[in-house]
Amino acid sequence: MRALKIAVLIFMLFSPLVFAQTVTYSLGDEVDLLDAAFYAGQPEDGSNVGGRMAFWGAASGNGQTVVFLALNVDAESFALFRVEIGDPSSWDRVSADLDGSHAGMAFTPDNAYILTDSFRTNLTTGVTEPYHPFGINPWEASVAKINGADWLVAHPNYEVTLFPILPDGSEDHLRQPCIATQFGPRVQWPIFPEVSPDGTSVVFTDWAKPSGEPTLGDTYILTGLQAIMGAPKVEGTDISSLAPTSLSDPRIIDVRASETEDCTVTPHFTQDGSKIIYSEDWNHVYQSNDFWGTMPLCNWDIMVSDATPGGDDYQLDEPLNQACARPTPGGTRLIYIREEAGSYHLYVSTLDTATTLEADDYGAPEDNAVITTDTVTATDTASTEVTIPVGTIVDFPTGALQEIQITTPIDLVATPDLPPDVEGIPVLREFGPSGTTFSQAVLVTITYTDAEIEGLNESQLRVFCYNEETGDFDSEILDIVDRDLDHNTISFNLTHFSLIGLGAEAAPMMPVGGLGLVVQAAILALAGAGVLRSKRR
Repeated sequence: MRALKIAVLIFMLFSPLVFAQTVTYSLGDEVDLLDAAFYAGQPEDGSNVGGRMAFWGAASGNGQTVVFLALNVDAESFALFRVEIGDPSSWDRVSADLDGSHAGMAFTPDNAYILTDSFRTNLTTGVTEPYHPFGINPWEASVAKINGADWLVAHPNYEVTLFPILPDGSEDHLRQPCIATQFGPRVQWPIFPEVSPDGTSVVFTDWAKPSGEPTLGDTYILTGLQAIMGAPKVEGTDISSLAPTSLSDPRIIDVRASETEDCTVTPHFTQDGSKIIYSEDWNHVYQSNDFWGTMPLCNWDIMVSDATPGGDDYQLDEPLNQACARPTPGGTRLIYIREEAGSYHLYVSTLDTATTLEADDYGAPEDNAVITTDTVTATDTASTEVTIPVGTIVDFPTGALQEIQITTPIDLVATPDLPPDVEGIPVLREFGPSGTTFSQAVLVTITYTDAEIEGLNESQLRVFCYNEETGDFDSEILDIVDRDLDHNTISFNLTHFSLIGLGAEAAPMMPVGGLGLVVQAAILALAGAGVLRSKRR
């Protein structure tokens, strides 16, 4: 059985006529997050008669647990469920039946609660309670960390607004809210606001809702967010004195304009902040006031756009629907809704990135080698990098495509055999093609998140190679170039690709378990048509 992949594939397709480094994107393997038993329903709650549907998946801080909304078709009742990525039978019910659809969904900073519009559900007890921080209804809200502090990002009164919260989502009365835009009454209004991982920008969709007509939706980025939040307030209000009053403000980037007359929804920054991922209705039929009637008729495709002025837009033109796409924290998994014969499923997939490189043919054509004519940096959208110096001979296996691949798989590698007290870490990376070698060392940098290494001694992260013959990570890479604890990166040199695992001892006085177990960061070389997947079949 082919291994499930979550991935970023960086394809370096060399042509002697093309020397500028370019990047394109495509959607990888699609995998249903849930098994057939979930969609069939359960006799004890009556959902087995009409079955169940799944919507609005959101991943926890470690990127592995997904909480989503389940619809009991016959009873038209909703409840929260959760599932582990890569284990479709691990689903379980989190809450009792809920009042309303609870469409907006975000984890609290401590991952103990899920916020769904105007409700907060305890993920341990399943208790759901009304949630109205600072007296608002936080529809389509998100949660952000800015300069070490936690914020709820919402759009009450049709303005992008940030509310200070504590780790469990409750109000933080030691800080003040900030109204970051002052657009005033308009036909359109901003929804789905989300702050970039570095806390400097906020992306949102400016949505028009004409009754009975297809919904229009443009996507924008507001830059300079920290300056706006730090500016004096308009006297007697929470409005920043630097809040923009128009979408034509120079601090606002037009990511996707409505000249296409399409609707864009749920924009999200990638982990490195360089791209915006969202979904667009390409046949222009979606109506926000007729969700059930128009969703099956839409042609939703995932989009990847540059988070810079004048940047390129990439349509991942795939069959069926990929609606409300959302990347997982710290990686490149994409969770989205896919409509199947009138039913709605939650899927997870890979984001494949193709990058050409500046290189010349080297040797005979059958050698399948090139020599770089400039420094090449191949990267995914989670700040994983492979830097190849100028003048490096890249020797690809015979018959393999001339490409460098970086992959974050969907399913986890089994617990590796590492030295005592060293744990694996669930940050997986695959590089390829398998058997590719370099005439001089290439620099590899892996970025991880705090959630992924919770409970570990970060300063002692070590790098291990996977051994195909023994099935263990039994060879340690000692050529560590840099450990940047402030930016959560580790860099090391390689002259060939192999499956790599990061490991470390538990931090002193910290319990090890659950999410605190480990990061398995891994790098794999692919062999043309065949990927080494011995630990993940």
